[in-house]
Amino acid sequence: ASADDALLEKYLEGGSLTEEDFRAGFAQAVRARALFPVLVGAPGLNVGIQPLLDLIVNAFPSPAERGAWTGDSTGGLPAERAPDPAAPVAAYVWKTVNADIGRLSYLRVISGKLTGDTNLLSVNHDKREHLGQLYSLQGRGREGVAEAYPGDLVAVAKLKLTRTGDTLADERD
Repeated sequence: ASADDALLEKYLEGGSLTEEDFRAGFAQAVRARALFPVLVGAPGLNVGIQPLLDLIVNAFPSPAERGAWTGDSTGGLPAERAPDPAAPVAAYVWKTVNADIGRLSYLRVISGKLTGDTNLLSVNHDKREHLGQLYSLQGRGREGVAEAYPGDLVAVAKLKLTRTGDTLADERD
């Protein structure tokens, strides 16, 4: 209730909140980064997975609500990208692993519409990087996808320069 003045007032006057009020206040507190939920589960036994997914859908901010990402451009100047599918492409490499098809880089699309078989600038190295097929990953399996939008998590194989923590962006911007 402390995340919303109206809910706090309702709680102090009535002594309790409805389940709907609780859910709304909880989601608002998570989105405001005033509350950080911790869940316990065992994915191998499928324990706690559905509550985690429900929490992500109902309480966590969508990529559009997150706001703009800030970082450095190739010249070291601050750069900002909003999660807009019409904006120039930007993607963040958050994990790199060795797989049967070579080094697999996991990307989070920050802005724009990312497609496979395209060239992007590896901002950290100031060099062009070619992206081949994009993959959607499900456990150990992968499936090819044609495009990805802000907030999507995809993977791409065999990037030459780019490593975990690097950013890929449209060369023109």
